Amino acid sequence: GMPRSKEAVVAQMLQSDDVLPAIAQALWSATLIDIESTIGNVCQRVLHDQAATKEARGRRAQGLVILGRIFQEAEPTDKAANNLQAQLQAAMMRAVGMDVHDMHQEGQEPPMEDPPTQDKPSR
Repeated sequence: GMPRSKEAVVAQMLQSDDVLPAIAQALWSATLIDIESTIGNVCQRVLHDQAATKEARGRRAQGLVILGRIFQEAEPTDKAANNLQAQLQAAMMRAVGMDVHDMHQEGQEPPMEDPPTQDKPSR
């Protein structure tokens, strides 16, 4: 058979049910690492800020404990997770040049794109 383009191979991979969740999980993990690193740096700065009094640093520490508890109690909703995955999948499909309508996801509104009546410039 004819060799398939890289894009066609990637597009076929992305249509597999297990690939997108794995990619989404990897991206989410990388995002969490970045967020955790940023929060860690912020905590170090506000808790070790020598320009602030010891009392002020103590109040900052108490505030961070309260904030941490709020974040721990917050539960992500399934709807938010599904929406994130749908957006990620749509972005990946666009990245490999597939039409959003090829996604076979029922009940999902495709993102708005250019109206089909406009002629795209040819290259």
